[in-house]
Amino acid sequence: MGRYLIYLSYVGTSYRGIQIQRQAGKPVETFKTVAGVLEESLRKLKLANEVKVKTSSRTDSNVHALCNTVHVDLIPRKDFEFDPDIITSLLNYHLKKSKENISILKTVRVADDFSARHHAAWRSYVYRLAVIKDLAQYNGYPWTSLEFERTQRVYPPFDVDMFLRAAEILSGSHNFLSFTTKMFLKSPDSNPIKNMSICVKKSSAYMEDYQASSCEGMEFWEVHFRSKSFLYKQVRRMMGAMVGVARGKMTQKELKSLLDNPSLENPGIINALPGHGLYLKNVYIPNEVLVYVPKEQPEEGLAAEDKDVCPSKTEELSQEKVAVPSSMLAHPGVSLDLLHFEKQTPTELTNHIYQAQRSSAKETAEAEVINS
Repeated sequence: MGRYLIYLSYVGTSYRGIQIQRQAGKPVETFKTVAGVLEESLRKLKLANEVKVKTSSRTDSNVHALCNTVHVDLIPRKDFEFDPDIITSLLNYHLKKSKENISILKTVRVADDFSARHHAAWRSYVYRLAVIKDLAQYNGYPWTSLEFERTQRVYPPFDVDMFLRAAEILSGSHNFLSFTTKMFLKSPDSNPIKNMSICVKKSSAYMEDYQASSCEGMEFWEVHFRSKSFLYKQVRRMMGAMVGVARGKMTQKELKSLLDNPSLENPGIINALPGHGLYLKNVYIPNEVLVYVPKEQPEEGLAAEDKDVCPSKTEELSQEKVAVPSSMLAHPGVSLDLLHFEKQTPTELTNHIYQAQRSSAKETAEAEVINS
């Protein structure tokens, strides 16, 4: 088996969350999800197994990810193992061709028992707010394309001191059952007690110097959350409570009561903020669990002198060539012209690399026999 950890980033407003939506155990094809698109791209590879992506962190509709992770098993039909860099390149090729708002950041070969969800040490999120300073002077400040569906707008009154006080109340170890929904009962994470770190920072508009006219009447804030795991909709509901306290819709006493008396039956005094202001910032996985030690198995059909044909270091190819990692090459002379690469589909490219690998190894072995 070949298990891989994939780091990815995406704009969430294009998708119905990351997880594939299912009804009666079958995927709902009308719901476009990040995992669904990723699985479709992975199927372009020649695989002997059915692709099933396992996510480390669930993001809902409209929620973005600066960095999320998934793991997936990839078993090729032919007798070789996919190089992680090739997987990254081929996936980005397909995603760009399909005009998807998903980018593959990195692929790592991991142990066959690795779990993207269980081996994550902690996750972090950030929520962006744009607070209107003066409603009397507010004239509908138009969003630029950089801010639209990337930041949540908040109307006055907005007391910054109360906002910071609410963040202090929610920080630390608490039972956050009041900050999720009954969907929590279906979640694999059944422990509502979390140790929460919250940091509030003054921020600014994207490329502020170039869109000052549209954002001068706003004050931007970022709220950073960090914990080992989060409940369903927890961050958005905590943000709703913090904004509620800042706007006088909820008292500090009421906020504390939600922590002191955790319940799924609490009245709906919390309005979860929309997903488009929320970003999954990072999923931290310790380096020690990423260590992969491949099993040494001699390639079937090759003589003993053929087994060490691959160069030990990555060949540095010219700018006119596509840099193919050395683990996919059987001879330093094997490379791909950029023009030829652009005319090939990723599946054809994979086959081309494989055939080049085998033929180069054979030619090297024959040359050694003749010279001897």
